[in-house]
Amino acid sequence: MGPNNETNPPSFNYGDRPSTGVIRAVAWFKGVEPTALTPLQGVIDVDALNALFDKPEETDLSVSFEYDECVVEVTNDGTITIRGASDAGSRELDQETNVLFLAPSSSHPEDEGCNDLLSAVPSSRANLLGVTYESPGTNRLNIWEFEEETPAHISLINVGDFARSSASQPSKRALPPERLEVDAVLDPADLTTLGIRISEQLSEWGSTDEQPVVCFHSLTELLEATDLNRAFRFLHLLTRRLSLAGAIAHFHLDPETCDEKTIETLRPLFDAVLEVDEDGTWSMCVQ
Repeated sequence: MGPNNETNPPSFNYGDRPSTGVIRAVAWFKGVEPTALTPLQGVIDVDALNALFDKPEETDLSVSFEYDECVVEVTNDGTITIRGASDAGSRELDQETNVLFLAPSSSHPEDEGCNDLLSAVPSSRANLLGVTYESPGTNRLNIWEFEEETPAHISLINVGDFARSSASQPSKRALPPERLEVDAVLDPADLTTLGIRISEQLSEWGSTDEQPVVCFHSLTELLEATDLNRAFRFLHLLTRRLSLAGAIAHFHLDPETCDEKTIETLRPLFDAVLEVDEDGTWSMCVQ
């Protein structure tokens, strides 16, 4: 699960303050709250670090240091690279995090990243909700991989009218009816009904002990079905609903299908943005 830290370590964008970016990146990498880390000031002069990267340099500039069992490299291109002893697959996102996942559609890095995000919760303790525009959603069942047994419950909401489609693939994973529920929203532009169906499923799981985990595949098709402003309003309400339900959610988006303006418009809705390119290079930005 996930790339090897030594050959393909994850990198993070640090914004205006490298020191803040280091704390957030290491915390995410280790799967802990930032307050659980050793104070960064005890490891490196924080003011000096920020001042060093305050202005663009014509030549390459980098600083490396050890921090809480991680090797941190800060460079003047705006990135922080983390290496550590723990495997990348053991990283855990915050329990109430909405992640925008940027990756080329139908690629191995996309599938691997999706499974890595799902592994934030042991599958035996998860209720998994898949919102999919794939025909008719069984593709997700074939792609999802679970280290232990399958989740306690899996609910699929298929978006689109696939009644006339013959492109559906049989699922390799047979589940008993009481553990798999399949619903449909026939009109991809009917965001009201889609939001209601998602909310109803979260409410139904509210009385269970399992952790709700959501995979939305994908925003690429959502943006094809409606305009950006309407999609933004829908996602603004949906991400708040997911946070209130304590769900861990990630939303797929193929960056090759939209312009940078669209991504920058959607970015503030999410707690973090994870990007994986075709080479499998990870880039993480905590908002």
